[in-house]
Amino acid sequence: MSLTIIENSSLKPYNSFGVAARAAHFAEGRDEAEVREALALAARNGWTLRPIGGGSNLLLTGDQDALVLRMALLGRRVLNDDGEIVIVEGEAGEPWHPFVLWTLEQGLGGLENLSLIPGTVGAAPMQNIGAYGVEIKDSFAGLTALDRQSGELRDFSLEDCAFGYRDSLPPAAARRVATGLRPVAPATGRAGLRNADGAGGQSRDLCDPQRETA
Repeated sequence: MSLTIIENSSLKPYNSFGVAARAAHFAEGRDEAEVREALALAARNGWTLRPIGGGSNLLLTGDQDALVLRMALLGRRVLNDDGEIVIVEGEAGEPWHPFVLWTLEQGLGGLENLSLIPGTVGAAPMQNIGAYGVEIKDSFAGLTALDRQSGELRDFSLEDCAFGYRDSLPPAAARRVATGLRPVAPATGRAGLRNADGAGGQSRDLCDPQRETA
């Protein structure tokens, strides 16, 4: 693929508040090569690079004199299953809730507390999303990110990310763009809402946005 740059692009479709701000330059990175191309293009032209995900945690206060890069990498896969734990991977642009539902369809528990949270897979570790006493750090095996300056691809471990409350990554990592996330789940894990101590029962319907409520 080749990166397409749109000049003076509206950002209204890309933020949940519907703010009618505009980007001087806009592109969608659909694979690692396009993300690298965006990094190089921004550096060559002296543009500020502003990566965005689903726009659900984004409040624009005005037009952006920058290259706004929407992370649109898609893909999800099982990386490893040794009979005890399963490591899955989602690309940064995957919508978060459908990704959680996909893990449940594989019979894997661990992320169900985090269902229905808006946003993308790539944004989930950036703010250490959490719900019902569980955070992404509790099912975290690693993430991959590109260095904005060098283009180096690097893997981050749980320790590297220095997760805090709705926060992650040491300051030195702020210049990196996440491209993929690797949660981990027990191979025998059952899907169901869990308390912070792990207690809970099986309930696939709790993660269904079409479920009936009392």
